[in-house]
Amino acid sequence: MHRAKPSISNLTKTRLLLGVGVVAVCAAVWGVSEIQRQTAERVFEESRAANRMLVAMLDQETGLRGFAIARREEFLEPFVRGGQDFDAALTDLRALVEEDGQEATIYSMVRAARRWQGLAEDGISEIRRSRRLDAAQIVARKEAFDEFRRQSAELDTELTGQRNRELDEAGLISVLVILVLGLGFAGFGFLVVERQTRAGRRRREAERRYRTT
Repeated sequence: MHRAKPSISNLTKTRLLLGVGVVAVCAAVWGVSEIQRQTAERVFEESRAANRMLVAMLDQETGLRGFAIARREEFLEPFVRGGQDFDAALTDLRALVEEDGQEATIYSMVRAARRWQGLAEDGISEIRRSRRLDAAQIVARKEAFDEFRRQSAELDTELTGQRNRELDEAGLISVLVILVLGLGFAGFGFLVVERQTRAGRRRREAERRYRTT
């Protein structure tokens, strides 16, 4: 004689449904949080690379000024190191940046920086030949450095805006995912309850008919 398999009770089904719903919502929240974390980390690395470029330019300017005053080669060490650091930071930044608008700003930054570096190299050559620096060249070098600073500030503004937009989008996705899952499980739960209610009605109706016969 075969024993009938015990059926899963409605209460157990409801508990399982709620458990699945909680797990799904938690997974969705974790996924969005991970996107937010990765976004914040990437934009932070972009900002840090841009700041490294600015620091490298300042180091070069410091080295040039020291050399112009002391006329000794060892004072050019910050200038040489700054040029190397600038190129390394630029490589890192280009590998991180994704938006076309930022590429345009970076291009303007680099153009201003290369112009300044070229004028600085000319100035160093003049100093080595024991000549006085041309006033027009000094003014042109200052204008190039000021332009680099402006573009650097513009890039910082763009990166901040990008970070805020992406974090807002991730937050919106989180809300939508939770809302959709919540509505989905609420609808499914309603169907389960409605099914149980109908089954109860049919059972009571069958019992009523049985008693009246």
